[in-house]
Amino acid sequence: MRAIQWNYILASQLLAVSDLWLVLGCALLYGLPDLWYAYDRHVYPVILPYLLPTVQIAMMTSVYCTIVMSFERYARVGGNTCGIACITEANFR
Repeated sequence: MRAIQWNYILASQLLAVSDLWLVLGCALLYGLPDLWYAYDRHVYPVILPYLLPTVQIAMMTSVYCTIVMSFERYARVGGNTCGIACITEANFR
């Protein structure tokens, strides 16, 4: 495969991992404390200082990765409509 396709695959994998971490982290932050009393009293106060920043990092990673992938798709599709290839093998290096 070409290098550009591998970068798109890596970006989509990063997006999938950050979204998975975001879903799991939000379940631990907002879902389990209401459903499980022992988790709310014993586990939640211990993991909250570590879990909250990592969930925020995962959320921003997901947002930035979505923006980068959207721009890449726009440049790839929109660049070809005006006869200019914005992202090519030559200018990607």
